[in-house]
Amino acid sequence: MSLEPAAAWMAVAPVEADSLLFAEALSSPDARGDRAWTNGSDTVRSVHVVYRSRDEPADLLGGLGPVAPDSLVIQERLVGPLPSSGRILRQAVVSTPDGPILVWYWYRSGGIEASTALERRFLQLRAFFNRTRQAEAIALVSSCQPRACDIAARALFELGSELQE
Repeated sequence: MSLEPAAAWMAVAPVEADSLLFAEALSSPDARGDRAWTNGSDTVRSVHVVYRSRDEPADLLGGLGPVAPDSLVIQERLVGPLPSSGRILRQAVVSTPDGPILVWYWYRSGGIEASTALERRFLQLRAFFNRTRQAEAIALVSSCQPRACDIAARALFELGSELQE
């Protein structure tokens, strides 16, 4: 369940992710991994939530919910594909008490990743037919400067392009 970056990024002391991220899923995850990395100038945190406790497999992805409450999401769009993985992600700028954060996130069920609502619906249907009993939500997070997330986006791109699972 761990994400591992290339050598340019070094792990730092584990951190607890913002409690508002995936708040619905974090109330009772079956597994959770919070990590942080630095390249010397930037820090990126990750949240990895694994959820298996729904009775009906198709409800797993729905149970993960959005990355943050709608009232805190300032902007959202798709990003990618990333060079090494071809992964397409959702990007959200989220308002927190400590200032804005930039979040790149995606969902996975049965080894297949989804970033759009339509893809999540497809995975829910696939989970129902395949009896998949695990769903995951993964997010990479970096702090933004007020009104400017360019540095955070560069850090997320650099780390996100190098992550190996």
